[in-house]
Amino acid sequence: MAYGKNVIERAKSLYILGDASKDFSDGGLNYEQIASILKTDYPKITSNTIKNWAETPDEHNETWEDKRKRKLQQVEQKMLAKADSRYEIMYSQVSKLSDLVYDNIEKKLTDSSINTTVNDFVGLQKFILHLEEAKNRQWNPNGIAEQLLKVFYSDKKVAKVLDERMPLLAPKIYAILNEKPQEKEVTE
Repeated sequence: MAYGKNVIERAKSLYILGDASKDFSDGGLNYEQIASILKTDYPKITSNTIKNWAETPDEHNETWEDKRKRKLQQVEQKMLAKADSRYEIMYSQVSKLSDLVYDNIEKKLTDSSINTTVNDFVGLQKFILHLEEAKNRQWNPNGIAEQLLKVFYSDKKVAKVLDERMPLLAPKIYAILNEKPQEKEVTE
């Protein structure tokens, strides 16, 4: 059965971007999921039809998978830029706090609470060094996940399974990578 361009474009959008009600980080839907969604309007559509559309290169010689990978790379780059920005903000704030503590040390040279202030300053300096080391290592969840995927894809059998299962695994992976740490109450 022949389908209009709008159906093919809708299927491509679902493949590349996924369901609009969810975050893009899931990397899109698989052929079966797309067919299930489109069956409400096109009862005879099959996952094989969608697979054929997806694997047929367009005028730029790109398949849907090429476009999905490019979009995922763009999202990853934005996430890395956001992480760098957060690092810079945190580093700046800790440096300012360190300067304030140092100024406080100078004012309290004769005060009996100077040991506490000096310890605060030393702790902040250690934290700044830790931030710098972490920045230099560039070990972040996305980097680790990328390295693991490279290792997994180096084995042909594992790569085949991952290719089949990635549309189902991607939402779980991105959910873990995007988890916000739970805030803990600090008590003395």
